[in-house]
Amino acid sequence: FPVTIARVYLVMAWIVGLGAIITTIVFLATDEMEIFSLVSFFIGGLSALGLAAISEAINVFMDIESNTRKVSEKLQP
Repeated sequence: FPVTIARVYLVMAWIVGLGAIITTIVFLATDEMEIFSLVSFFIGGLSALGLAAISEAINVFMDIESNTRKVSEKLQP
């Protein structure tokens, strides 16, 4: 179940990243909207990076739990 949540966060990160790129291109094509293109690019990029980081953090915590469980089972008599 947590691995599914991590994948959802990763998919959301890709969607937000692609949305930021598309929004940036649209704003650049419009006259006098350069500042909005920069803002959308940076905010969208940081949001996508944050979502990807959450996904990786979930995976790391699940790996730590798995390794801890394996060590605990080996230490049991």
